[in-house]
This record gives sequence, C-alpha cells and structure tokens, in this order.
Amino acid sequence: TLVIGDQVRVMPVYELCTVKAMSDHTGSPCKAAIAGTNVEVGLVGLDSELSLGVGTLLCSPYHTIPVVRKFNARIQTLEALKIPIIKGTKFTMHVHNTDVPIHISKLIEKRSRREERNKKKPRTIGRDEIGLVTIVVDQSNAGICLELFEDYPAMGRVLLRNDGVTVAMGTVTKIKEGNVEKLW
Repeated sequence: TLVIGDQVRVMPVYELCTVKAMSDHTGSPCKAAIAGTNVEVGLVGLDSELSLGVGTLLCSPYHTIPVVRKFNARIQTLEALKIPIIKGTKFTMHVHNTDVPIHISKLIEKRSRREERNKKKPRTIGRDEIGLVTIVVDQSNAGICLELFEDYPAMGRVLLRNDGVTVAMGTVTKIKEGNVEKLW
C-alpha cells in the first residue's frame, strides 16, 4: 500500500523521498493506493528529476528490491529463435517496461519439452527447449531491479529479445551477484 506521507525509496538510484499527493485514474485526489492500482504520485525530496524514468520502482525504504547484475533464470525458448543459444550470446532483456543489454554467461542445463531427462552443461539451447542459464547485465548498466520469481512473480519475469523479436521467456531462479549495499 501507498499512503500520502509515506517515505519511499526510488530504485535503482536509491534515493529517499516522500509521497506528497496522489490521484486516481480519473484525476480525483486519493489518500491511499494498493498494489495494482493505477495512480499518479507526487513526490517531494528528490535530488533531481532524472531520478525517475522507465524502469524505476518505488519501494519500502527498509526492504529495498535488489539491484541485480548476475542471476540464474529458467528460460523457455520460442519458435522465433533462429540460432541456438550458446555461452556468450547477447540479447536485449525486457523487464519492467525497460530494455537492458545482457549476455548469457553459462548454460547450466536443458531439456526439450517432450523429454523428462535434463542434460547438464549443454553446449547449446535450441528452439522449443527449456534451459537453466546464467545471465549477466552488461557493464554499461548499473544493474536491474529483480526479485526471485518464487517470492514476487511479477518482479521475477524476463523476456529475451533479438532484433526486437522475443525469442525466450523466463523466470528468475537465483540472484548470484548484486544488491543495494554492494552497488552503492
């Protein structure tokens, strides 16, 4: 929930601010909002307007969302995948309305949708296969706000795109590197 007067942390810039005003989808002022409600929020105490943008999140100042640079994801490749995924393959990862350049640093296991048996340390992950991979956010980006899918499903989903075409979808299974304290 969000209430006027609450302190919130803007992530991933890690700035603390206060909710000054809120209005609902019709423009009428409101005093509180619950998760999933579409509201316009007025904030006070930000150092700069550059702190807000696509991909920024408001969260509790005491329980901030991790800023992640490296994580494991279970991915399902789609028909649109033309070339099998190998270690080092670069993609654009779409998450929370933002696009981030990433690369696959490790292929941990794979299986086809028809088979029950997993193959450890595969060389490739092809079309219509399920794989467990390690994803690294490229150095040009400070990281991305993610949660484990099992903890917060909406914050633990990712899409992998190549030239604007979605080639795989996945869920975050393990955060390997990155949190607020390490990055700031």
